[in-house]
Amino acid sequence: MNHGPRFALSVRLFCTIFPLWLTIRPEEYIYTFEKLPALVDELLAWMKVQTPLEFLFFVFCLGPQNGKPYLILSGFGNFSAEDGERLWGRFLKLGPIASKTAQLPYNTYTAAADEYTVGSGNKLACGSHFNHFDYETVKKACDMILAITPKAPASVVLWEFYYYDLVSTVPMEATAFPQRTKDKTAAVALYGFDDAWLPEARKAMEEIQAVLSSSSTGSARTSIGYLNYADTLASENETDTNARRAFGSNYPRLQELKRKYDPEMVFNKWFCIRPA
Repeated sequence: MNHGPRFALSVRLFCTIFPLWLTIRPEEYIYTFEKLPALVDELLAWMKVQTPLEFLFFVFCLGPQNGKPYLILSGFGNFSAEDGERLWGRFLKLGPIASKTAQLPYNTYTAAADEYTVGSGNKLACGSHFNHFDYETVKKACDMILAITPKAPASVVLWEFYYYDLVSTVPMEATAFPQRTKDKTAAVALYGFDDAWLPEARKAMEEIQAVLSSSSTGSARTSIGYLNYADTLASENETDTNARRAFGSNYPRLQELKRKYDPEMVFNKWFCIRPA
């Protein structure tokens, strides 16, 4: 520390640098809708042996060119091509109609979905949690998406298969969001509908959201879902009911921070935290 006419503070920082992979390996397999029973069975088998290095999205949507229903497995992992074949070869054996893989820099991969953030019409998303994954529930959710695609043609329903074991070990007070269960995330996103259909879109989303967790138990049934998929809830900010549900036991601490840094509630569009 230097005391002088121009007071300056020197700080020496000590930190541990952990080795990181500079690239990531995304893989994507596209199947016809008739493969749904086999895919659900294979996903259930894979979930039993999933490693911390693996993550998968399971998506149902319509093809942008022909409007036909398709199933997509899209995932990534920190592994080599040989490991990828060993870990995910089971899904190639199911006969996708298309597949692609690459070894990409992280920033290239994360920017790959930017094109889907633009487009005509309105967009809404909401999430759900599940701890039971079964064919009947998945099929019902897909059929509900099919029924609304005449109004919202680019809509999707998806299931996320993160490896939650390590997440569940993080102390509750360490992060704002209190979820520490191993419940997995599902979501429905409606794209491309006009303003006149907005009330019906909200209703349709809530119905599909309920189906996504309908065969699950406990916290998955009462959860409001992953909060990045909470368009319908975040817009209902006349009270802090949803914020209390979202942040649970951490809410009082967030109220204190709100009182200190944002007592006028300038930032209240997402989840409305009332100052303590």
